[in-house]
Amino acid sequence: MTVKDLIRPITCRIPLVRRLQGFLSPPPKVTGYPSHTAYPSFEAAMAECGIGAYNDVELADVMFKKTRALAAKRVRDAVHKANAIATLEALQLARATQTRVLDFGGNCGLHYFLAKQETGQAFKWAVVEMPLIVKASAPLETEELHFFSDIYSALEWLDGKPALIHSSGAIQYTPAPEMLLSKLVEIKAPCLAILRRAVALGPRRVTVQTSRLSDNGPGEMPPGVRDREVRCPLTFISRTSFRNIIGYRYRLVYSSRDDRMSDWVADGVRCQHGDNGVFAITS
Repeated sequence: MTVKDLIRPITCRIPLVRRLQGFLSPPPKVTGYPSHTAYPSFEAAMAECGIGAYNDVELADVMFKKTRALAAKRVRDAVHKANAIATLEALQLARATQTRVLDFGGNCGLHYFLAKQETGQAFKWAVVEMPLIVKASAPLETEELHFFSDIYSALEWLDGKPALIHSSGAIQYTPAPEMLLSKLVEIKAPCLAILRRAVALGPRRVTVQTSRLSDNGPGEMPPGVRDREVRCPLTFISRTSFRNIIGYRYRLVYSSRDDRMSDWVADGVRCQHGDNGVFAITS
């Protein structure tokens, strides 16, 4: 045996040691994105937002007046192109003689008015929203469009399984988004559209979103309303959890992105929001 024979086993192990060191080292710091505070829970984040957050009388009134004004025009001109196309793609997939839609967090029915104008179809469209928005939206109700404060009442009015479950930028503002997403999946609608979703590329992160009242929903601010700050909890569920929950019954058939929305960093984890996905049921 020579000296080379003794050295070779040691040198062959060096790449393995380096790989192990890389595995054990802390992940690289995420840079280049706005940094936001991470909170231990939805309740802790809500405490930073003040009473009401999105459940606000003035906000509900602004959203109603914006939607009413847009419904009298061409809605598609006001909705971001990627989001409008994703909604219409989902409706094409779920097409029926009278398409039943469960629209979770659908505000004052903006996507119903978009769908009605663009397709001319008959719908039975149930929007599930917070009680103040349901109350504010009452003048917009028709035979096709109704508003509810809980999913079960909406499903009862739909009188059967919806052909499409639609939710745009809403699930992430609820106290338990993973549980809600699982509940929507278990309804087993043929088509599921989750627009402007929020996911963390790592463990879930609970943050606070700050916006202007005028930023909430497309359209111009109603006259005489003073603009102000609106703060609310925003939860980025882990991307792995999102994929596992959705993948249990659905497969992705269409995707796009709302490119107006930028990524965040919260406690070292990159958080993404703005992706649109349309999913078809598999089981």
